[in-house]
Amino acid sequence: MLDHAKDARELGPDTDTTALAATVQAATLGVAVLWAVDRQGALAERQRAALDAVLAPHRPAQ
Repeated sequence: MLDHAKDARELGPDTDTTALAATVQAATLGVAVLWAVDRQGALAERQRAALDAVLAPHRPAQ
């Protein structure tokens, strides 16, 4: 999926999609663990925020 985003120029050309995939997985699973402990807010919203934070540096400037 990240390779397709890179091909569609939704991610920068120098993005290492393999490394980014591992980071995305760690962030979304980490947020799920934290949410399971504190139950603050909606899990989907927290995962979206984590995903946005991880992807932001890899998105091309607009």
